[in-house]
Amino acid sequence: MKKTTAAASLVLLSAFALTGCTAIDNAIHQVTEESFYDYAEAKDGWPGEFPDWLPDDATDIHVRTTNDGKVAMLAADTKGTPIGDCEDTERHQLAVWETDWTPVDIMPDRVIACGDWETTPTGDGIFAWYTEQPKD
Repeated sequence: MKKTTAAASLVLLSAFALTGCTAIDNAIHQVTEESFYDYAEAKDGWPGEFPDWLPDDATDIHVRTTNDGKVAMLAADTKGTPIGDCEDTERHQLAVWETDWTPVDIMPDRVIACGDWETTPTGDGIFAWYTEQPKD
């Protein structure tokens, strides 16, 4: 019984520590990272202003943003393309973080710009980033 209780306690403590590490990392770096099952869940729980260009068939959505909203990036699985007032243009920004959901080596010369966001297709969907630019 003592071994079972000790093992269960160790598992719970490990799970808490891993969850706590993410929270501590987010607090230290002043970022928020969220994952959403689908578009509806993302729209409801998005940290900050929701990107209205995101196709409504998007699933497995990940977002990381600074707490002040000045830098953000997202990845989503979708068969769609960015919607709304988007245009093909030269890339002007960089994605600033590397995460377990960030595509590897995906900084194209040309992007689809949707407002202040820059987006690019991936094998399964869209990768996008935003860095607040100084206003002239």
